[in-house]
Amino acid sequence: MTKIRIGFTVGTWDLWHENHVNFLKVARTHCDVLYVGIVTDRLVYVQKGAGRPIDVFAKRKANLALSGLADRIVILDTLDMTPYLQMSDVWILGGDQYRMLPEDYPNCVYIPRFPGVSTTEKLKEEK
Repeated sequence: MTKIRIGFTVGTWDLWHENHVNFLKVARTHCDVLYVGIVTDRLVYVQKGAGRPIDVFAKRKANLALSGLADRIVILDTLDMTPYLQMSDVWILGGDQYRMLPEDYPNCVYIPRFPGVSTTEKLKEEK
């Protein structure tokens, strides 16, 4: 019997755009089942500061659910990733998320940023 490989990724998924979809599609190639963490509004504010998130939690979660790319959506309201490390076989993170895991965590895949649109770039365009 083949073991099902569970992948876990996390993000704010703010200002939903095509590179969120691209990232999740690549993430799915690294596992059989993909758990996708979504950070609460409170934690986004703590991490990114005033004015963030742009989209409220309900909208960000709905966009993620409508994409159909998450087998399970997990709500995160803590910076402690220990419980989530234990529920998955591989962590799949964006290249800018390298600080999220212990340095010696062995089961991690980093996906580099895709060219083109990003939430950061969308925010710069709005200014």
